[in-house]
Amino acid sequence: MEKSELAKIFTPEQYNVELFKEKGHSRKQCSNCGLFFWTLSSERQTCGDTSCEGGYKFIGRKGPNWNFHQTISQLTNFFEKNGHEPIDPYPVVARWRDDLDFTIASIADFQPWVTSGQIPPPANPLTVPQPCLRFGGEFSDIDNVGRTGRHLTSFVMFGQHAFVSENIKGGYWMDHCIDLNFKFLTTKLGLEAEEITYVENIWMGGGNFGPNLESMAYGAEIVNSVFMQYENTPTGYKEMDLKVIDVGWGTERTSWFSQGTPTIYEATYGPVLDYLLKQTGIKVNQELLRNYSKIAGLIDINEVSDVKKARLGIAEQLGYSLKDLNTELQEIEAIYAIGDHSRTLAFALSDGAIPSNVGGGYNIRTMIRRLFTLNEIYNFNLDLHDIIERTAIYVSQSFPRVKESIAISETILDVERTRYDKTVATGRKHIKQLMKSKKKIDDKLLVELYSSRGIPPETVVSIAKDEGVNISIPMDFYQQADQATDKKKEDVVVEEIDLAKIKSLVTEQLYYDKNLKKVSEAFVLEVLDSGHIILDKTIFYPIGGGQAEDHGFMHVKGMKLEVIDVKKFGTAIVHKVDRLPDKLVKGTKVKLELDLERRLALMRHHTAVHIVGGAAREVLGNHIWQAGADKTPDRGRLDITHWEGISRETLDEIEYVANSVVMDNRRIEKHIMERTDAESKFGFTIYQGGVVPGKELRIVEIPGIDVEACGGTHANMTGDIGYIRILGAERIQDGIVRITLTAGNQAVERVQHDYQLLSESSAEFSVNPEELPATTKRFFSEWKEQGKQITNLSKQLAEAKVPLLIQSAKKITSKSGNEISLVVNSLNAPQSDLINLGEKFSELSQKEGNLIAIIIGENEGRAMVVVARSKGSKISLSPVIKNIGKLLGGGGGGSGDVVSGGGTKIAGISEALKQAKKIVSESV
Repeated sequence: MEKSELAKIFTPEQYNVELFKEKGHSRKQCSNCGLFFWTLSSERQTCGDTSCEGGYKFIGRKGPNWNFHQTISQLTNFFEKNGHEPIDPYPVVARWRDDLDFTIASIADFQPWVTSGQIPPPANPLTVPQPCLRFGGEFSDIDNVGRTGRHLTSFVMFGQHAFVSENIKGGYWMDHCIDLNFKFLTTKLGLEAEEITYVENIWMGGGNFGPNLESMAYGAEIVNSVFMQYENTPTGYKEMDLKVIDVGWGTERTSWFSQGTPTIYEATYGPVLDYLLKQTGIKVNQELLRNYSKIAGLIDINEVSDVKKARLGIAEQLGYSLKDLNTELQEIEAIYAIGDHSRTLAFALSDGAIPSNVGGGYNIRTMIRRLFTLNEIYNFNLDLHDIIERTAIYVSQSFPRVKESIAISETILDVERTRYDKTVATGRKHIKQLMKSKKKIDDKLLVELYSSRGIPPETVVSIAKDEGVNISIPMDFYQQADQATDKKKEDVVVEEIDLAKIKSLVTEQLYYDKNLKKVSEAFVLEVLDSGHIILDKTIFYPIGGGQAEDHGFMHVKGMKLEVIDVKKFGTAIVHKVDRLPDKLVKGTKVKLELDLERRLALMRHHTAVHIVGGAAREVLGNHIWQAGADKTPDRGRLDITHWEGISRETLDEIEYVANSVVMDNRRIEKHIMERTDAESKFGFTIYQGGVVPGKELRIVEIPGIDVEACGGTHANMTGDIGYIRILGAERIQDGIVRITLTAGNQAVERVQHDYQLLSESSAEFSVNPEELPATTKRFFSEWKEQGKQITNLSKQLAEAKVPLLIQSAKKITSKSGNEISLVVNSLNAPQSDLINLGEKFSELSQKEGNLIAIIIGENEGRAMVVVARSKGSKISLSPVIKNIGKLLGGGGGGSGDVVSGGGTKIAGISEALKQAKKIVSESV
């Protein structure tokens, strides 16, 4: 339903809360935008929104003057005194959500589990000062940062929430919510009752909708009170079983309003902004900044169709040309962006986010690269790690965990700097080629260079400027880039199971029993034509959580059926067997026999993956999160978030920590806990393995090393694993490292295998195993030395052969009339030797004039060709090498005096030698 249709549902009376009746508020229609609003002012004709008031009128106004931290305290204390329980904020990385990378609003803390009614809220009513990050999509604020005076990529949404349901105690609805709102605005923020307007609107999202009242004063929306009341259904809409009050007080905006500073950044960054201005020496035109900021709120990249035109209009109002306005403000806007991005990184890194080319890591990399480019373009020469550290220290007054970003930010910046420099170096060459080919670098190409090659637009502008070309960055650049990013859809897996037939069936899960059962009995609940059997209970674990399924046998009617696959659908567990007996019906009794060796191997590998993950966090840092895992009977695989490869030395350290846990023989606890209780007790690291659905969670706790919500099978004691051997690690994608390991018998077998190889290698060299490293090092050195000698001999032979080649050259006249001396020769040698020969030929034939040498041969199953010309000759060799390369079943190319090529067609060598003269004659 559209908003216009929904508006018919909400009558004026639904917005007419008790406060309005008690105080005598009037309902008016805004003369500018047409929205309805409530006010105590008889003279007011506009609703109070920024666009209707012509900008921010609170700038320069003196209020209670709260800084960022004082604002949090004021809000917390006020609502706590009014019956709200303050709870700790959730991480900015939304580990409990599978549809979000980052927390974008305080209500996201309670979605989907609380808002769907699956679990109760942690308190009711409650408040939470929730740090949020917004980068792309519907909430893209990157383009706005610094320019509008109010936008941030990281902010603290002070959530005021109440939950209303027959099944939940506490909570309240619109009357009390707006009453509290009015009290805070008047008694704490110091506003007169007549200065406040409440604008009627409708909130929509996620299939739900409800009324909302936006609190306005002095041209600013201070807070929006949303009442999630209805849900859309196929037959219309209905009132939600659980209604939710979602009020998000913008902490930074409230602080800004209380101070009246020119922009939100002065109110938010505190001493960090002072330091940035001092270090860069920027002189700010305060009068211009103040006047600009008052009307800059009219610009919003997401809402204004022509941003450049809107900014031009502001410039004209201020008596500036657009160019002069940009020149005056560009440095301070860059400083604001640096302050914002440093703050965002401090929040994100402290919660385990790291830069990469995928998902949320892509946003983190964008922030870092913008810091690099802004710092360079404006010659600020800032120590960016120092800025992040100062930011973290300041923010930690209210959010202590943000300090954890300090330990890793310098390393991450160093790694990203190296990668960024490589990207810029490659990008510079590409951009120069584009400009050389007269390719116009328009907005579309600018976005493409950023999305596909990682070149920030500011860098493109800088490179183009060096080449004498001026390029402007569209003000909505990052919004365009976000829209251009391809969103890959996962392939839909079509199951062969008749889900409708089994949806009501329930299989009891015996595989979690503490005392492992090898055999058990069960009764058939359903038999499917696809070869699947559903039982009332089972000892077979179904595939899930990265763990392979159990195998074994099912004995029925004198037959021994092999169980080859086990899966869970809803509450039913289906067993795939190698064949179905005739006339197998519901109620038939069966005997189950588990492949115990396979199960034990799976349990050991699954438990080992948990332990190695915890050991990696202990060795590498708290930024380590599981990005994927796989457990088979043969080995385990653990994918972790890390910005660089892991050395063997570090892997050995992780392995040592992991095996120390094994040798401690710690008891592994398995708890069934309410989701809220588990989060409260263990934190959000329980979602290492990803989001787990349901009201209750199965928590696997390995004391002192790892706690996760996990449905897999595990050992009862760490000592049951026996031994963990880490086989290796590799970077499988940007920001992800894969660790491969074995445990138990498989680990012992691997060590024995490795030792056998060591013994055989030692015997080959006739040395003891402990002498093998030194011996192989000596052999390698000798081999390298021999290689050098062979290379030198090859060069000497080439030098000796060149005079003979020059003497044997025969003059020909090409079809274009060029007189050339040509020599065609066959030589079977590595291409590097042929190139050496060609280079020497080019050098020594310089005085002879237009000489061309074509050398063709075979090496290691490939046909090789090198074409050389006299040094300084203007003859183009490109058509010659390409045509000869085709005869050899391949190609060739290059530029300069020596070019090379080849192919797989050995039989083409003789033909190429015959055709060489003709090819040269027709090509040059």
